[in-house]
Amino acid sequence: MKGEVKKIFGESWKTRDGDVVPDPENLRLGNDAIEFKRATVLYADLSGSTNLVSTEGWTFAAEIYKTYLYCAARIIRSEGGSITSYDGDRVMGVLSEKANLSLRYGAALR
Repeated sequence: MKGEVKKIFGESWKTRDGDVVPDPENLRLGNDAIEFKRATVLYADLSGSTNLVSTEGWTFAAEIYKTYLYCAARIIRSEGGSITSYDGDRVMGVLSEKANLSLRYGAALR
């Protein structure tokens, strides 16, 4: 592990300009990056979700989580964004400069 960590920190980054988040099958391992002129990262999680399992039961909580994630993903995609990750009750998306700035803010507020 030490050797790989040293290699990661020792390699230069290869960057290229872009305005689209790559699909997972097009991701490259290593120090490779796409640079955006402007992008909005939207990170949203469900407030109070930890207590939801304790107070309402896991099946109801799971239904709430799935509904929330479905709706959040639809909003992000409807504004021209890309989903970059899901983690439990959290979703992260990127809206590139191709999306109008007011639309990016609107997606965050919705």
